[in-house]
Amino acid sequence: MVHPPRPSLETFKQIFRDWFDQFLRHHPDYEGTRRVVEKMLGCGDTNHGYSEFICPHCNQKKVVAFSCKSSFCVRCGAARTIDLVRQMEALFFPGIDYRHVVLTVPEQLRSSFAECPHLLSEMVKAGVATLIAVMNRAAGRPLRIGAVAVIQTAGRASNYNPHLHLMVTSGGIDETGRWQDVKRVSFDYLHREWQRQLFSMLEAPCRDRSMRQLLESLRQEYQRGLVAYWEPRPVRAGKGLARYLIRYVVSPPVAVSRIIEYDGEEVEYFWQDHKSQKPERARVTAVEFIRRLVQHILPKGFQRIRYLGLHAVCVRQKIKEQVRRAIGAVVQEAFYFAEAVMRKLGWRAKIREKFGKDPLVCEQCGEEMMLWKVWVQRGGGSKGIGTREGKNEAVRVMWEGRPYFSF
Repeated sequence: MVHPPRPSLETFKQIFRDWFDQFLRHHPDYEGTRRVVEKMLGCGDTNHGYSEFICPHCNQKKVVAFSCKSSFCVRCGAARTIDLVRQMEALFFPGIDYRHVVLTVPEQLRSSFAECPHLLSEMVKAGVATLIAVMNRAAGRPLRIGAVAVIQTAGRASNYNPHLHLMVTSGGIDETGRWQDVKRVSFDYLHREWQRQLFSMLEAPCRDRSMRQLLESLRQEYQRGLVAYWEPRPVRAGKGLARYLIRYVVSPPVAVSRIIEYDGEEVEYFWQDHKSQKPERARVTAVEFIRRLVQHILPKGFQRIRYLGLHAVCVRQKIKEQVRRAIGAVVQEAFYFAEAVMRKLGWRAKIREKFGKDPLVCEQCGEEMMLWKVWVQRGGGSKGIGTREGKNEAVRVMWEGRPYFSF
């Protein structure tokens, strides 16, 4: 029996090529997502720009198409993971324990966040205020804590389910400048305080009467507070910790590996149900599948990852000495290490790190290849080096025995 081939990255793109225009005709409110989808469809296509390398020894050539660097692109997810993991690791304190915290939103309120994405930023503020209140209560005194917040809008079934994943330090700096660990917190207080902070944010003066009535009914329904999870076991800072958080923001809500079949009109995919821990399936039209994915595209410039408190980039230099004295000299070294790794890796270094292979070593003779020419598309396409103004043509970049770029 011959089994049909499993869906691939090209299958994912084909769904959007076939049905995205029709999707916009049915859902014109999503017109703002066109730019992101078009970037994803053009990723890896030489028609949108490429670099060409040549081996100086045997004249073997290699063409490398430009990537889109979009969070909606499956292909670029691995590269973005490397950059974001390095950035996050640079801000975690070596030797410090962290707690994983998840703060959820009731189903009745999710549509409000879908209609007003700016509420997601307010949700982060409410979440951090909750953590500060919970840890201050557990410590019996005010603490300055550090937290990394990741905004997630997708549930496991790709439904719209806004919630927060946070990594918070298992302690903080008290008013005397000393570090105080927090071993236990009150889960009941965590649930009630999260409800109080979230509802207070939604009850701002700009909210209408119907919102206040809805919140009042939810208070009666959730008398013990909203669902929140606090990992009882501490986790030491490390690569696994950063990768766990980053996986929520580097790729579309449905991975290619979860797509079972696309027959040209319908898409079947699966997910692991959170409650039953069993795989669930759904078969939907291609238009509905696209809607379930693009509803999670946030406005341009929106930051899904927020560094707060002791981890805030803007205050890191100001508090460096205070943190060093509170925790130890190793943290001061961590700050210098952070400055060294905050720079993004080039595409060549990323491939070497992920696959252990240098993409610019000639496969025939083993010599290092050099940049030969760059082609970029003008007029709405990529803009880059080596082009003449107003010309859609390849321009040869000559070498003089040394690399033009450093990778």
